[in-house]
Amino acid sequence: MLAPEVWNFKPPSVALQIEKNNMKRSKHFVEACIADHHFNHGVTLISPSNNKLPRNLTSGPNSDYYKISDLPVVELIRPDFLHNFIQNGKLSMMSVGTKIDCDNCVNITPAGMLIMSLEKVSYERLGLEGKPSFFCRLKPPSRYTVKIDLAAECFKPKKKNYERVFKCLMHNLKLKMDFAVAWDPSDTSVCSSSIAAYFDSLGYKVKTGNKANNVRQMIEVPVPNDLLNVESEEIIGWLGAVVTDCDIAKWFDCSKELIRENDTTDLPVRVYQWTGFHTSQQMTVFITDVINHVRNQNEIPWIAVHVQGFEDSVVTWKTIENHFHQSAENSYTLIIDPTEQYLLSKTLGANRKAKTHSK
Repeated sequence: MLAPEVWNFKPPSVALQIEKNNMKRSKHFVEACIADHHFNHGVTLISPSNNKLPRNLTSGPNSDYYKISDLPVVELIRPDFLHNFIQNGKLSMMSVGTKIDCDNCVNITPAGMLIMSLEKVSYERLGLEGKPSFFCRLKPPSRYTVKIDLAAECFKPKKKNYERVFKCLMHNLKLKMDFAVAWDPSDTSVCSSSIAAYFDSLGYKVKTGNKANNVRQMIEVPVPNDLLNVESEEIIGWLGAVVTDCDIAKWFDCSKELIRENDTTDLPVRVYQWTGFHTSQQMTVFITDVINHVRNQNEIPWIAVHVQGFEDSVVTWKTIENHFHQSAENSYTLIIDPTEQYLLSKTLGANRKAKTHSK
């Protein structure tokens, strides 16, 4: 028999931000949301329509990326690396196969910020200044975060700041891990695969990252015509039921009210899903294509895009530290109709320290 008190706990709270507006007036809110979410794992496109979508949408984000095996972190501050990939493009890089709650993890954001989430022993060995993890209640803290601005003017070879960081990563703490990497060059004539060629020339094992896709069509789904003028939570719940292939007719009460209180049209609903490593730059291009498409298609009542982040990335939004010990929720959903009215829902996670009880 299970002890009741062991299982009697509340699920972690989730902060949800909702923005309803028109793209003509508030396009910058949508653009900022996409740009601030650096590390994207899953992308879902939901389209209720009798017509097929164009290829630039059905093929998903153009998200080629690479996996580098056993790469020392010190390689990420070499002069050639900084010049070629930090100063001349947008780099997104994330350690893979590491767990944010118990392993050392490393990210590089498109702005050139190297962020390391380190367990206590590694942090003390490294010898660089950092801050205790916001989510750690222990005294002394069990995790620390170290941030290094690779694009800063002071972070150049022969300058004190650079030389100190290089020494610490080269000699004090020889971190080595697998990475997923994608690079968007500033010069369009330069190929994004240059970063793979760079690491390959140094003798590291490089391979193309794994991507997966799935397409599913639901026949004659009762689709709300005016999805943007109902309660936001009901909208997100209804979309979740569609994505997870629930029987909409038998779904729970809020869906029935959603359908009963709104005009509906029986339409086929196509659900496209892609998983991999998608940068914020790639998502900007893809979502712009989605918006341009729905703007010219009056027979589409609306179209939705859901983007899910990684659970074990060091940061979620901008450079906000990722939660551990609880669910690391970081995602956003954009719904837009032909009049360019939109709903933008951002999931921010609990952002609270886990409670601990000691006797």
